[in-house]
Amino acid sequence: ALRKAVASGQAAALIVASDASERARETLSKTARERDIPLYTLLTKEALGRCLGREYRATAALLDTGFARGLEELL
Repeated sequence: ALRKAVASGQAAALIVASDASERARETLSKTARERDIPLYTLLTKEALGRCLGREYRATAALLDTGFARGLEELL
């Protein structure tokens, strides 16, 4: 879903868990730079997964621009 959101231009921001693998962090960082998408390192994989109704997630894309702007203001 994240790749699809990035490829289609729908991703307003990207999140990578603080305990994601180095490869995942590097890949998402490169993608964010290339596509000019804000990238935030937040939460653990377990906590991010809980926010998304999953067991765990290392990465996520925010599609709602208002939500992404609100997150940026909080951080």
